[in-house]
Amino acid sequence: MTLFDEVQQLSSESHAKWFERYFKEYDLDHKIKVSAQKGYTGYLIPVMSVEDEYLQRRLDDKRTLEMLRNRLGEDFSVGYQSTYSKNILTGHEYLSDKKIHITW
Repeated sequence: MTLFDEVQQLSSESHAKWFERYFKEYDLDHKIKVSAQKGYTGYLIPVMSVEDEYLQRRLDDKRTLEMLRNRLGEDFSVGYQSTYSKNILTGHEYLSDKKIHITW
């Protein structure tokens, strides 16, 4: 096994452990059920507004979306919801918010 392969494997294992630990504590299943009881057809998980840089980086990783899709099943749609704003001085658009959007 090359160093590159070993680093990739360590990264994947670390992400999988984080995912299981985080979403067990986050209690996502319960939050989705409460949202459905309130009449919503989706649930948003903040990504950019999270103050912890480590957590923000993990939530912004595409592997997180794949793991969520696998965990929730094919009846759920999981993707990013991005919000763009325009700088009033320069007129340039920028990414102002990003969330994980789960719909059913």
